[in-house]
Amino acid sequence: MKLTLKLTRQVFFSLSIFILLFGQSISFADKKVDAAKEDISGIKEKINTIEKKLNQTKAKQDDVTDALKKSETAISVANKKLYEIKQAQKQNESKLN
Repeated sequence: MKLTLKLTRQVFFSLSIFILLFGQSISFADKKVDAAKEDISGIKEKINTIEKKLNQTKAKQDDVTDALKKSETAISVANKKLYEIKQAQKQNESKLN
């Protein structure tokens, strides 16, 4: 009877230690999983921030492209008018001579 009680106590003690160690391992793993989830969340936030900045940059680039096209059109119109004025000036000079 004493042997069985002693053996039972040893088994109980061993199981208790196993449960404590196993519980700590699970707790440690849970902490690692939580840390990884936080890292992933942080990375997703950074990606969203970069995407917003990229979209803003693209919008600004589109605005600049539109402004450049308008400037080119204005320059073309001005050059055409300047050519017409020069042609008119040549005609007037030839009439005067």
